[in-house]
Amino acid sequence: MKKLFYIFLLVSFGGFAQLRKEYSTPKFAYPPLFLFKINPTSLFAVDNTFMFGGEFAPPIGKFSFNFDYGIGKGKNNFRKVIRDNLPDDKFKEMRFELRTYFSDWFFFHQFDMKPFGRYYALEYGMKEVQSFPEAIIYKGNEDSPRYYEFLKTKSIRKEQTYTVKLGRHIIFSRWLMLDIYGGIGVLHYKVTGEEGLDNQVLFYNVTRSRRDWQPGDKGFLPHFTAGIRTVLPLF
Repeated sequence: MKKLFYIFLLVSFGGFAQLRKEYSTPKFAYPPLFLFKINPTSLFAVDNTFMFGGEFAPPIGKFSFNFDYGIGKGKNNFRKVIRDNLPDDKFKEMRFELRTYFSDWFFFHQFDMKPFGRYYALEYGMKEVQSFPEAIIYKGNEDSPRYYEFLKTKSIRKEQTYTVKLGRHIIFSRWLMLDIYGGIGVLHYKVTGEEGLDNQVLFYNVTRSRRDWQPGDKGFLPHFTAGIRTVLPLF
C-alpha cells in the first residue's frame, strides 16, 4: 500500500519545473493521434500476460481512449512453482480506459496537453483464468468408507475490475515515451469448476502465491494496479 502511495505521489505531483521544461519546447510538430503501447510489467504478475494495445487521442474534445489486450500461459510464468505445477494455465485479459489530461484543470493547463503529461482515468477490466490444478475428490457414500483421491481438473475464474487511475507520459524522443500509472478500485470475481464437481472438489493450492480459489467462490475484493507501458507514437 505504501508503494502505491509513492507511485501516486510521483505521478500526480512530481516536479513542476521539469514539466515546464518538457512541455514548453514540444518535440512534436503536432500531437499524435494514435500511440501503440506494450506493457512489460504485466509479465511479472501472478497471472502473467503479454499485454499490448494503444491510445486513441482525438484532436478535438477532452477525452482519449486507451485499450489493452493480453494473453499468457503458466509455463511462461516467472515463478518457478507455477511453471512446474500449473504449466497449462491460460490467462486472457482486456482493459478499457477513458482518460483526460490535467490540461483540463486550469492550474495545470500550461504544463499538460493531450496526449502528453499527466492524466486521470476510469478503467474497466476483464480477466479470464483457465486453471488446471490438482483437486481433492471425495469418494464413498453412507454404505462404504469415505476416501479421497487427487485428480487433475479444470476451473475458470472470471474477474471484472473498476479502477480510478492516475498516470503520466514521460517523453524521451519523437518515437519513444513511457506511460507510468497507478490506481485503486474494486474487483468482482467468480470461480466455477467442471460440471458436476462443484460441490465435491477442493483445489489444492500448490503455489501458495495465489489466493486459495475454490469452485463456487464469488464476491468482491479491493483492487490495486501499477505499471509502466512503453509507448510508440505512430501518427
